[in-house]
Amino acid sequence: MKTATKVFLILGMIPGLISVPFGRINVTIKGEIPPEVLSVVKLIWFAICAVGFIISLVFGITAFVKVNKAKCKKDVPVWLSVCVLIFVNIIPGILMLCLKDEHLMPKELAEFKKLLDDGIITQEEYDAKAAKLLNTNV
Repeated sequence: MKTATKVFLILGMIPGLISVPFGRINVTIKGEIPPEVLSVVKLIWFAICAVGFIISLVFGITAFVKVNKAKCKKDVPVWLSVCVLIFVNIIPGILMLCLKDEHLMPKELAEFKKLLDDGIITQEEYDAKAAKLLNTNV
């Protein structure tokens, strides 16, 4: 799920990249529009598209870095997930909100977590293994 989140974050930023150079406006107002007014409207529209892309890029890259470095759910703040949901794309935002600790921790540690949950190993054994794995993966 961590990989899917990162892929959809990248895919979510692409439409913003495409919309800036191709952000054209078609004005369908009856009557004559002075060329100066039309050029100002086009400039404002381009600026809006560029600002939207920059916001999308900032939240997308920040989220990508946070998800990539995350070892547990609290490493991915909810406010960032909501901002991704609003400004980047709905799919990576939902995926970020649905991430669990098991999705973010190393696979070997996730296996030990399952053993702990099943009562096969003790909390002390799990903590020792987690400390060892997290220190070697940093």
